[in-house]
Amino acid sequence: MAEVSAVHGYGITNLVDIIAERLGLEDQEEETEEARDAKWAARPLKLAVVGRPNAGKSSFINAVLGQERAIVSDVPGTTRDSLDIHCTYNGKRYQLIDTAGIRRQSKLDNDVEIFSVQRSYQAIKRADICLLFIDCADGAKMQDRKIAQLILEERKPCILVMNKFDLFHPSAKQKDRLEELAETMRREFFFLSYAPLVAISAKNKDNIGKLFVQIEAVRKGSQSRIGTGVLNRMMHQAIEDTPGPLGRSPQAFKLLYVTQVNESEDVTVPVPHFIFFANRATKMTEGYLRFLESVIRKEWPAPGVPFRMSVRGKQARGNAKK
Repeated sequence: MAEVSAVHGYGITNLVDIIAERLGLEDQEEETEEARDAKWAARPLKLAVVGRPNAGKSSFINAVLGQERAIVSDVPGTTRDSLDIHCTYNGKRYQLIDTAGIRRQSKLDNDVEIFSVQRSYQAIKRADICLLFIDCADGAKMQDRKIAQLILEERKPCILVMNKFDLFHPSAKQKDRLEELAETMRREFFFLSYAPLVAISAKNKDNIGKLFVQIEAVRKGSQSRIGTGVLNRMMHQAIEDTPGPLGRSPQAFKLLYVTQVNESEDVTVPVPHFIFFANRATKMTEGYLRFLESVIRKEWPAPGVPFRMSVRGKQARGNAKK
């Protein structure tokens, strides 16, 4: 038996623990690393290599393959179509999707180039992880941010690949170069704060291995889940310590329960959806949801993986925040 108050949110955490215990959720063994590896080996991880023209995408493909498979040229628009290339790196299978450089709409010269860019958009949609290549020697441009926004809108896991690092302030100390690059790019891509940043030189084959280590970290991190009881205790404690805009007034929202579901279980890198059930749900602001997201990420970092956060409640029917 559990004593609760749905109106005031009292006893909800204890109720969640009891439900989880009765359903055996807390006793389920986590999937072993061997089982995960076997499942991952069944299908290659799809990596969309995207970015502006001349960001070094084709050079990266060639560096991974160890051969001149993709055409490399200083002339923008050399790659015209998306190419699916299967390969193995460090014993794991990947499907590299080499895409045409995405230029501004006003810069597209003909129908073939327009079609190429559309295929690049499709590559983002079908990818498991997007590798956004940025020419760090040239600096981040508006088009880089637009491509990043597209990845964000599609809710795709992402890694920011800072290519041509060998040309970024080459005379300075490497530690100083990395710190300056990270500070600059985090400011430029603040809306992708969860995306790991890796500096490489595709031409010199520098740090390619580090990039694949990060790719596997994104994949592995996305496979885990936060226990239902842990998640609810964490959110109730966060709200208790830092109330929303209306504080503890009677008009403030009251969190009843929060759960995590994956938007699609049949994907290699699932994107979690955190659903908050609350009274006076319309009082939950987007800014406060972002705060709660940051609390979750401290407990469960899930590098490179976007979170979907939504609120449901009696007052939010037909108007849920997403």
